Amino acid sequence: MRRFDEFKFFGLPLLAGLSRKTMIGQMLGGRDIGERMVGSVTGAIMAVQNGANIVRVHDVLEMKDALMVLNKVG
Repeated sequence: MRRFDEFKFFGLPLLAGLSRKTMIGQMLGGRDIGERMVGSVTGAIMAVQNGANIVRVHDVLEMKDALMVLNKVG
C-alpha cells in the first residue's frame, strides 16, 4: 500500500475508500462482495497506519471495533 505522506503537503485530511472494492475481492481470490469484510477492514487499518485520516466503510461497527483495538494495542 502506498504511504499517504506524499499527499500531506496539501494540508487536508486524507480519505481512503477501500470497502468491498473489486480489488479486495481479487486479492482474496475472486470473492463476492458479501465475502470481503475482513479484507476491507484490513485494508482500512493499513490505510490508517499509513496516514489516512478518514476511512469510508460499509461495515461501520466492525471497523469501529478494529480501530478501537488498534488504538489500544498500537
